[in-house]
Amino acid sequence: MDVCSVVSGCTSVHMMAISSEGDVFAWGRNEKGQLGLGHAKDMKCPTLVEAMKGKKVVAAATGRNHSLMLTGQEEEKE
Repeated sequence: MDVCSVVSGCTSVHMMAISSEGDVFAWGRNEKGQLGLGHAKDMKCPTLVEAMKGKKVVAAATGRNHSLMLTGQEEEKE
C-alpha cells in the first residue's frame, strides 16, 4: 500500500492515513468514536475505516474529538 497523506491535528491524539487508492486508516485515541470505526476503543495500529470503503478519500482532518474525510468526485472505486 502506498500512503499519500498522513494527518493529525494539533489538539487531536489520533491520526489518519490515506492510501493512493483512497482508502483511509485511523488509529490513536477514540474515546468519542472519532476514528469512525463504529466503537470507542483506542487503536494502537492503523485500522481501515470500513464506513468509507468504496469511496475515494482525497483529504482528511482531525480535531480533539472528531475527524473529517473529503471524498473526490469519483465516489465509487473500481
